[in-house]
Amino acid sequence: MRLLYLITRAHEGGAQAHVLTLIRGLADQFEITLAAGEHGYLTEGASQMGVPVHIIDELVTPISPAKDWRAARRILDLIRRVRPHLVHTHSFKSGMLGRVAARLSGTPAIFTAHGWAFADGVSVARKALAIPSEWLLARVGTGIITVSQADYRLGLRYGIANRSKMVKVLNAVEPLDPVLPRPLQRSPRVVMVARFDEPKEQSLLMRALAPVKQPYELWFVGDGSLRDSVEREARALGVGSNVRFFGTCRNVPEILSQADIFVLASRYEGLPMSILEAMRAGLPVVATDVGGVHEAVREQVTGFLVSRGDALGLRERIATLLENPGLRRRMGTEGRARFEREFSSQVMVEGTRAAYERMIPAADPAAARESFATGPVRGKALSKGGSG
Repeated sequence: MRLLYLITRAHEGGAQAHVLTLIRGLADQFEITLAAGEHGYLTEGASQMGVPVHIIDELVTPISPAKDWRAARRILDLIRRVRPHLVHTHSFKSGMLGRVAARLSGTPAIFTAHGWAFADGVSVARKALAIPSEWLLARVGTGIITVSQADYRLGLRYGIANRSKMVKVLNAVEPLDPVLPRPLQRSPRVVMVARFDEPKEQSLLMRALAPVKQPYELWFVGDGSLRDSVEREARALGVGSNVRFFGTCRNVPEILSQADIFVLASRYEGLPMSILEAMRAGLPVVATDVGGVHEAVREQVTGFLVSRGDALGLRERIATLLENPGLRRRMGTEGRARFEREFSSQVMVEGTRAAYERMIPAADPAAARESFATGPVRGKALSKGGSG
């Protein structure tokens, strides 16, 4: 079976790590092609696995009628050349253009929502555009996968799709070696891994920690358009000596293994891969309670949840962990155990494959039955996301 993945950006991020995990898990079962709007972390990783990569330069995040038209034409041409049995799109722009092109070619298309564009916390103007757009695109495409129960319920609440066209497959990351003990003979390290772009709030975290008297180091991993302004703010707040900016890194697991507390401050989310990576690393997590974050973080068990924009809540929870290494270890151990039980990459891969098995027969039932029957792994029955 031929499978075409389509995504807008290729930088190191949650959606890109998700796609790379799927490619790694399904490469021996599908003939996979990847298309993206740029070269980067994802395309490099796919190429190293021998997956054909196509760059569609016109596929960009901002709305641009001229570029969007050319990108749609190139996607349609690529579909006609590759002749995939299924197109799997990720991110809003590629989800829009990819589903339209797939419909014109008569090819089934799935969209994975890595957090809806109309999630709680986005502007009213953005919601006004995103809700009708997603409603229409759901009728153009074959089905939708959400990466969290929260997004599944949100899709139902706004009538984007019904239970027959939408399934939940929780985000996951690949397991690593067991966690090693952290040394205590240094200042605790607080780390946030995220791009310096919407909807992340590195600035909020820095302002929250500025009055804290306990010794600490604050590590930011990631890059983006807001990084310069956050660096200027660090100097203005007088915390520059406590803050380290790593930029884009390919050794995030190693950095997490040297940290003590993970924080993710955001205005909205799906189910963040960075939190799962932190749990895998045995770190306690402090995060804003948005989207599907609470599906990973158990309050006062694996970490703490605070309200969106709550700088005081962030400060108090982080200070509690800074003062209490025993609590850090206990929450980190619980988080690692929860990761191993519920967020295995194999579960995500199998759930996604089961979704394909449901969707592909829409175009070619005979081919789908033959391919899945002879494939090396049989997809399990897929939950439709619960009662909602």
